[in-house]
Amino acid sequence: MIAFDSEWYTTTGSDPRLSTIQFGILQHDGIPHAWVVDLKQHSNTITHSINDSTTPQATGAASKAVGDEDLHSEEHCEYSTAIRQMLKWLFLESDINLIGFACHHDLNMISSYIGEEISVSSTRFVDMQVIAANEMMAAQNNADCVDDDADYLHKISSSSLPGLKSCCSYFQV
Repeated sequence: MIAFDSEWYTTTGSDPRLSTIQFGILQHDGIPHAWVVDLKQHSNTITHSINDSTTPQATGAASKAVGDEDLHSEEHCEYSTAIRQMLKWLFLESDINLIGFACHHDLNMISSYIGEEISVSSTRFVDMQVIAANEMMAAQNNADCVDDDADYLHKISSSSLPGLKSCCSYFQV
């Protein structure tokens, strides 16, 4: 299972574009690993990697600087192509389960970036916001509001879904 999240940006008069995507995994030894991949086309850096707290690089992100003159370089084009291929494989071709929070929009942004539609109703994608909403409603004896079929995300209006802060407060240990 791989956790993911994305961030996007807009410029004056443009549609939102994917800026970064974050990935996280929990190794078998219990050590978490996370990566932040810079996807912004006119960025000053190509990529950042955040390692687990046991590595020397944990206090700073490793990055490779790119000047504006390098944005159309062969290396930059190879990087963009490799990232798109990796995202296509991960989100369209692999059978890896992916977990996110309120990830419907993230999947749409990633679809736009790779140029292919990602089915948001795939059972491979686990939206923790919906799971949290289901648990919170069940705890309030409203379990009949959400059932367990594949389209349960569409049966809950987005205004009734709890935000990240509410979920963290509710489930804090």
